[in-house]
Amino acid sequence: MAWSDNMIPLFRAYSGDAVAPYTYDNARVEQLLVSAAPMVLMELDFDNDYIVDIVGISIAPDPTETGEQDFETLVALKAACIVAMSEYRTAAGQAMAVRDGPSAIDTRARVASLKEVAKDRCEAYNRARMAYALDGGLSGAAIVGPHLTAESEGAGGSGQGR
Repeated sequence: MAWSDNMIPLFRAYSGDAVAPYTYDNARVEQLLVSAAPMVLMELDFDNDYIVDIVGISIAPDPTETGEQDFETLVALKAACIVAMSEYRTAAGQAMAVRDGPSAIDTRARVASLKEVAKDRCEAYNRARMAYALDGGLSGAAIVGPHLTAESEGAGGSGQGR
């Protein structure tokens, strides 16, 4: 599975699970990625028609062979969002505050922190999704400074634009 060779490190980077020992083993990450892929495919159109087999843990054609890095990136971002939401929901169900005299245990701050992490990761996916939907791609879409085009230079070469 060449796709997993690219997408697992992307997921680990986006999810904050980049340092061993990993929270999620590679087999679990592959499951997360093939679970996220259909969700991405329902939201966006790509140059290739991908077939995702969740039970067999496969994506065909292999996005590393088709050169669709945007698909790989979006699926990894979506999987990171799903994991963050799951971790937040699990922690929220276990949150508690106990006070016994001068002693106190309060795990609600951890839940608030996980909520922010989930929000950030899902917003990162949504920004990338919107960029892809509007521009047809993620790579090289940023304009980092003023620039001139042939059209803005005009016949006089003033560079003033319209």
